[in-house]
Amino acid sequence: MKKFARKVGRSAKVANQFRFTSTFEYIDLVCLDGWKPDNLHVAWLRGHRRADSPDVKWVAKTESGNAIEGRATFDPPISSSLIVTLYQAKDQQDFEQKDYKFYIENEGANGKKILASFNCNIADFAGIPSERHALDMTFKPVSKKISKAVLGLTMESEFIKKGKASDDDMMSTFSRVSGGGGMPDDDDDDPSLSTSSFQNLPVDSQVSQPTDSVSSTVSNGVADESVAASNVMTSLEASVTSKFVAGPTLDGACWLPDDIQLIDAAGQPVSKSTLDQTDLIGMYFSAEWCAPCKKFVPKLIKFYNYLQNEERSFQLIYISSDNTKEAMMGYMKDQQMPWVGLSFDSPLGEQLRVDFKVTAIPLLCIVSRNGDIISNSAKKPVDAASGSEVEMTKLYNKWIRKLLEIKGLPVPDEDEPEKKKGFLSSLFGGKKKDKQQQGPAQGDDDATNDDHADEAPPPTSKHGGKEKEDLLRQKEQLERERTMERQVVEEKTRKLHVTLEMNAQMQKELDEKEEKIRILEAKNETLRQTAEAKTGEVGVLKQKISMLEEQLTSKVAEEKKLQDEKRELLANISLHGWLFKKGIKGPTANTWRRRYFKIEEGSKLTYYKTAGDGPPQGFIDLDQVVSVGAVSGAQQDKNNCTFHISTENRTYELLAHDDSTMKKWIGSIQYMKEWRAKQKREANH
Repeated sequence: MKKFARKVGRSAKVANQFRFTSTFEYIDLVCLDGWKPDNLHVAWLRGHRRADSPDVKWVAKTESGNAIEGRATFDPPISSSLIVTLYQAKDQQDFEQKDYKFYIENEGANGKKILASFNCNIADFAGIPSERHALDMTFKPVSKKISKAVLGLTMESEFIKKGKASDDDMMSTFSRVSGGGGMPDDDDDDPSLSTSSFQNLPVDSQVSQPTDSVSSTVSNGVADESVAASNVMTSLEASVTSKFVAGPTLDGACWLPDDIQLIDAAGQPVSKSTLDQTDLIGMYFSAEWCAPCKKFVPKLIKFYNYLQNEERSFQLIYISSDNTKEAMMGYMKDQQMPWVGLSFDSPLGEQLRVDFKVTAIPLLCIVSRNGDIISNSAKKPVDAASGSEVEMTKLYNKWIRKLLEIKGLPVPDEDEPEKKKGFLSSLFGGKKKDKQQQGPAQGDDDATNDDHADEAPPPTSKHGGKEKEDLLRQKEQLERERTMERQVVEEKTRKLHVTLEMNAQMQKELDEKEEKIRILEAKNETLRQTAEAKTGEVGVLKQKISMLEEQLTSKVAEEKKLQDEKRELLANISLHGWLFKKGIKGPTANTWRRRYFKIEEGSKLTYYKTAGDGPPQGFIDLDQVVSVGAVSGAQQDKNNCTFHISTENRTYELLAHDDSTMKKWIGSIQYMKEWRAKQKREANH
């Protein structure tokens, strides 16, 4: 259903498919307080889909005060490609925004840690037919161990095709990997998220034994005894069902860091002390741009307010995945979120997303104050329980029982129907029997009130409590079924409206095409009549053309050879493109640098730092070339793309994108070398 809705929403848009290639060259880091990274790599991701580069070693270069500056070099540069579909409205030139993230991560003995992040709208780098961008991406530091992070890379986009947004073959490669493209449904107690992330947190606690308490109010002066009994039964039954399980007494402060930055919906700072006194904490991962999140928030607010009104020990923290701080604050204010949020600028947000393995939003995880994970996917059960106070109570009790089980403490059983029946019978049957034997006290107003209260007859059946409980369950089941049926009907009605609108649009387009066909047929008839009138003239022209063809045949043969030579020369002279060149001296010695090469003046192979009109970095004199060819033996890279150009004074080592590009460059340079020699010989003669 989600896939169908997404297709309908994009039905009026145009899909453009691109291949994006990122070539990673180096990572520059400024590390603080003597810290040095172990193994660095780049992660390129969207949602929970990601691609990682190989690990590279970081080498320190300069040290100033408590800062160490160094670089990790990809040698040779590493390329990573993916297919991305960008959408645009039919009347718009710009592509819709599509955000990807780059992470610079360090992998050490304690696992992967995010050092810095960069948000990238990949549509900014798209171009038809293709575009190249030499970039120095300045990342936002996430870890306090670094103050600066820069990734040197080349981003290249190559246009593949255009099609309909609803076509399955227009999906991005990341979308294909995701298993359907939609956000996965929440599932309670997902085993993919364990308590291992919190195993070193304090969990010492003591427990107070759970107690049962039931309160009820029975009206005095009831006229209809059977109705009164039913009302009292319903009230007592709801009270027994909705009672809360007493949780353990937890020691210590909240497991979150003391310097955590919390704010309310008005943007005011909030003390962590609120969390230090809370048994259960909900970690709510959400964002303003997420439609399922907006649909879930009202139900979560209802659930949260119910537990607060019942004075339950429960709090929530909103961890934002918004694009800007303004979007986060606007979202909290518009939704009137009664809970606290983690500050948008806090680096803890990225770490929490890693620790809780957030792959889709909305995600709600329930954690104890000591860091025990009670439920790693509570969105669906909260969604289902928000319509009933009884169900919300049961869900809270379920979490408390899970916490008791984790702490190794006694877990109270859920109330059973037989216990309820015995309890209710003792209230109704036992009291009335005693009063009938003793009789009311004369002149005692309170005794008289008690007599009226006890006049409510017991259930008409021995098993009245159980029968009413069954009736209540049946009623709730019928209400749920009716709600589901109503939702199905509404969804089918919506789909029908969408289909009717699409059919009307298709009919309109069909009528327009039929009118165009009628006009074209009329024009075709006119052209046919004109063609018949010109048939005689065409015959005469054919005879003249035949004579001219005979005259031109000899000239064509003579010029063909010259044209072939000219085309070959132009093809080789106009060759240009990106290559990697290895330095031989200075700071760039034995380092591959990406340069833009092109043949100029027919005698120079000039190379530039950019593809624009900037100053050249140098050139190779083709008249001085002694030999050109592929590198052999151990010097050749794994893709067989390395070749050399040898002059009388120097040998240049170059690296092409692939084998075919290398052969094209070798052939062109060899041809220009021979052509220049031929021109010199002819000039001397």
